[in-house]
Amino acid sequence: MKEAHRLILVWLVLINLPGLRCLMALIIGNVCTGSDGMPMISDDGLSWDTPYKDLSDTHPRFSGSFAKVLRLARESNIPLMQAVFMTSYNYAKALGDMGLKAMQVRGRMQKGMVADITIFDPQTVTDNTTYAKGTLPSTGILHVLVNTIVVMKDQEPLKGVSPRQPIRFEPVESRFEPLSIEGWTKTYYATPVDFGGGVPDAH
Repeated sequence: MKEAHRLILVWLVLINLPGLRCLMALIIGNVCTGSDGMPMISDDGLSWDTPYKDLSDTHPRFSGSFAKVLRLARESNIPLMQAVFMTSYNYAKALGDMGLKAMQVRGRMQKGMVADITIFDPQTVTDNTTYAKGTLPSTGILHVLVNTIVVMKDQEPLKGVSPRQPIRFEPVESRFEPLSIEGWTKTYYATPVDFGGGVPDAH
């Protein structure tokens, strides 16, 4: 693919996708695995000591997607490094090639790179979420570092540690170009037949 910014989006919900079709999504090496799961959790009365079982329920992909990829790779003889690339390097490479400088120094363990590191046991890492309880943490993930700072140790999140950094493009001058309806139609809209939309020059 010549254009690094040309993104192909494949919508696959691994939590639901059955059998072989789920594995087909994982054997394609040059893709990213992600989740749009968002926490449906109220801030009222929560603290670092609030047990996971007491959190409001949400979709299992909220906390289980990445561990599920690693587990399925293990169970299906998909190379571990391929699964790791799908959950880390492939993201950073694509976004870095688009010009996002913060991602050009992430996604791989190398001198001079930002140390965002997850240490897990490839033989035991497992997703535990279900539709009945979508907030259960995955197991087999031992330690996590964010920007060199340990945020999880011995499978326990550390209290009050928050070394996060914003990931955003640097401000640039606006590239907005006004476009008329006629100009947009001429450039982007094509149909061999006029189905009643009144498109100029359609047949």
